[in-house]
Amino acid sequence: MDNLEELYNDIIMEHSMNSYNKKTLESCDYCEKGHNPNCGDEIEIQVKLKDDVIEDMAFMGHGCAISQSSTSIMIDVLKGKTIRRSKRNYRNFY
Repeated sequence: MDNLEELYNDIIMEHSMNSYNKKTLESCDYCEKGHNPNCGDEIEIQVKLKDDVIEDMAFMGHGCAISQSSTSIMIDVLKGKTIRRSKRNYRNFY
């Protein structure tokens, strides 16, 4: 279990320190802002579509390492997927 925890920590820290997806898109089709009133984290997600496929995504904002890295990881997972598949994956996650 220690190896799994180390891997988890490494992934979280990698995305937190090197947020590859933390940027602003030149143009986007959708933009959504989120705010967690309990801790003050704020994130804005931008989505660029090509037909029904998520062509690109990005985020800006501030917050803890978990909020920043989980947003970046989510973007990695969703890029290149259709809207329908992304929604299905989301429902299966919860």
